[in-house]
Amino acid sequence: MQWLQVCRDCNNFWVTQGGLRERKKAERREALGHAARTLVAQESLDGVTVEAICARVGVSPRTFFNYYETKEDAVLGLGVDSAPPEDSEARRAFAAGGPTGDLLTDAATVLAESFEGWLPPGEMECLVGLLSREPRLLARHVGWMERGRESMQRLVVEREQVLPTGTHPVVTVSLVGVLIRISGELCRESGSGSPTQFLPEAVRQVRAAARA
Repeated sequence: MQWLQVCRDCNNFWVTQGGLRERKKAERREALGHAARTLVAQESLDGVTVEAICARVGVSPRTFFNYYETKEDAVLGLGVDSAPPEDSEARRAFAAGGPTGDLLTDAATVLAESFEGWLPPGEMECLVGLLSREPRLLARHVGWMERGRESMQRLVVEREQVLPTGTHPVVTVSLVGVLIRISGELCRESGSGSPTQFLPEAVRQVRAAARA
């Protein structure tokens, strides 16, 4: 029995260590993104270098590129591993008609996965301001949103084959876009939290508008 306890202890150790590593990676990714947004807000996108961002956090440029491909992505919070895989559990469940069978609620679940780890609480206001004044950031952000829209439309088409609603995929994807817009705006207005926590309220407001 002793060897069994040793195995369990080893397993717990590696699970704990893995969790610590992931938490440290997330903290460093957030620190780099925060530094990028702060510096660009103080100066301009052209006036900020990857080296300056790294100096602010105390890491090397080599480390920076483990987290972000470009300084623009750092400002936007688009890490190299931030996008959920196309076959993630939440996406598979949605395409299969789940997890609840309610379209808006299930779409919010997929969005919550996409928002996970995107921006630290309270930084939406800063990002919105930067998007309004930096055309390259806006173009990159729009491209990211468009890829997300295309991915969501593929999921909606799959789901419609399993759980038909008779609703055109374009309509459904447009509603998902509304959820994103509302949750982001509520997050910005609150000055705290992340868009994820405002998704239930966004769903409620879309339902209320549909009944009006």
